[in-house]
Amino acid sequence: MAKKDKSALKEKKKQDKQEKKEKKKEQKKLKSEQKKKKKEDNKVKKAEKKEQKKINKANKKEAKKEKKADKKAKKSEKKEQSKSKKAEKKEQKKIKKSDKKEAKKEKKADKKAKKSEKKEQSKSKKAEKKESKKIKKEEKKKQKKIKKLEKKREKALKKAEKKSSSKKSSGGKKSKPNLMKIIALALIAVGVAGGGVFAYKKFVSKNQVAVSGESSDMSKEEKKLAREKAKEEKKKQKELEKEQKKKEKEEKKKQKELEKEQKKKEKEENKNNKDGKEKVDDSHLLKAEDFTVFNDKGEEVTLSSFQGKPVVVHFWASYAVPSKENIPYFKTAKDKYGENLEILMVNMTDGVKETKERAKSFAETAGISDMNIAYDINKEILKKYQIPGFPATVFVNENGKVFKNHIGFINEDELNKTIDDLLGIEPETETEDASKEESTDEKSKDDKKEKE
Repeated sequence: MAKKDKSALKEKKKQDKQEKKEKKKEQKKLKSEQKKKKKEDNKVKKAEKKEQKKINKANKKEAKKEKKADKKAKKSEKKEQSKSKKAEKKEQKKIKKSDKKEAKKEKKADKKAKKSEKKEQSKSKKAEKKESKKIKKEEKKKQKKIKKLEKKREKALKKAEKKSSSKKSSGGKKSKPNLMKIIALALIAVGVAGGGVFAYKKFVSKNQVAVSGESSDMSKEEKKLAREKAKEEKKKQKELEKEQKKKEKEEKKKQKELEKEQKKKEKEENKNNKDGKEKVDDSHLLKAEDFTVFNDKGEEVTLSSFQGKPVVVHFWASYAVPSKENIPYFKTAKDKYGENLEILMVNMTDGVKETKERAKSFAETAGISDMNIAYDINKEILKKYQIPGFPATVFVNENGKVFKNHIGFINEDELNKTIDDLLGIEPETETEDASKEESTDEKSKDDKKEKE
């Protein structure tokens, strides 16, 4: 029995030892498993930290890119503004130059008129001097004649006195009646001569007064005639200038009409398609890369779906100030061109700065919710088209080729002009209207000058 008890105790001890060993093994396993879990957890945490760092870096890079894009957009806006200012300055300079030229022409015309007036005045003065010289010569001739007559009369008187003195000395009573006769005849001759001289003097004085009066009247009439001639010459010059301007305008109109006819002929020659569309050589243009965006309903919209029709793709964002100012021009373009053109308004939805909800609320306030708006959720366009900032516009022709790229704010006139070029529409000739207005202004100016 004692042996059996000892053996049972030994077996129990063995079993206890084995159980303890097994427990230790299990504890070791648990500890190792816990260590493994901790290691795995640490790895997961490290991986998460790395991913977060990458995401943060990517976000920072995107933010930097957006800042750079905004800076570039601002720079481009400033450049465009400076260009527009320069263009305005150039136009003002041109206008000033034209005004100066017109002023110079007017001055030249005034100088010519003054010169002609001076010439006429000098001619009239010369004519007056000639007439005064003639009158003086005639007066001198008449005075000489009067002096000759007076000398003759004096000689006759002296002869008569000599004869009378000789007869007195020679004869007595018989010669008295002869002397009396001679004296009577001499007195009669003197009286006749004196009366003739007096009448002649009166006649000369009357003629002088008449001649002087006629000369003064003639000078006044000649002045009037000179003034009238100067006025007529001015009118003739104005009429000649008007005719020259009309001829120049007519020549310009003819040139414009010829250019229009040439363009029409070229278009008619290029019309070889069945639909009557022009065949435009766009082999030099690059093909527009296809992209996929999403509309309000979440449906896919691709650029290739618009092939066969000209498309204007405008990339915009509600947080960009120039983009906000630019959007109304596309609304007016849609209303103007209608079905001839497709305008796709692509919102650059990055999920941070720009969300779909913000873009929708802005579209409603801006009044463009009825336009074809899509959202670039996958940021596919930024990668393909490498757009540095917003706004940006791409003009694609009906063959799916890039007609023109415009980065930054686009002016309404430039937008309409590029769309007209894209559709092959001839721009309206504003020069004709301007020329008509100029002609009316010139007529009014000429009328005012004539009245003056």
